[in-house]
Amino acid sequence: MEQKTNCFPLNGIRICIDHKDSNIEGRAYSPLWKACITFCGLEEMLLKVDKVFDEKGYPQAFQEKRSFLGKKCRPAAFRGFPSPETDEKTILCQQGMLETYDIVVESRRNTSWQGSVYKEGSMVGDFCGELELISCLI
Repeated sequence: MEQKTNCFPLNGIRICIDHKDSNIEGRAYSPLWKACITFCGLEEMLLKVDKVFDEKGYPQAFQEKRSFLGKKCRPAAFRGFPSPETDEKTILCQQGMLETYDIVVESRRNTSWQGSVYKEGSMVGDFCGELELISCLI
C-alpha cells in the first residue's frame, strides 16, 4: 500500500517521538480523536490508541474484550465509518522532536494489530502484531 501525501486515513496514527532513552515518550494523533494522545512508553501508546479504536469501532476488533474485574466491556461492534474529529492538515503538520512515524492499522484480528509503518513518506515495513510494530519503531 502506498501512502498518499495529501490524505491521512481514518485508521492512521501519527506517532511523534520526542524523547528516547530507556523509554520512548511522545505524542500520537488520530483523525478519530480530537485531543493529542501523550504517552510514556510504546506500551502505553498502544493501550490508549486501542481504546480510541474500541470507542469508535474502527478499525473493527474481531473479538470482544473481556474483563475479570467485574466491569462490562463495551462491545466493539462495527458502527460504520466514523466521521473524523481532527482534520488531516492538523495531523500532518505534527512532527516529533526526534522522529515521526505514520502507522496505518489495516485490521485488528486475533486481538492484535496488522498494518504498515511509514517514516517521512517511505515505507518502513509491515507488521502482524504489536511486537513487530514496536520493532519497526525502535
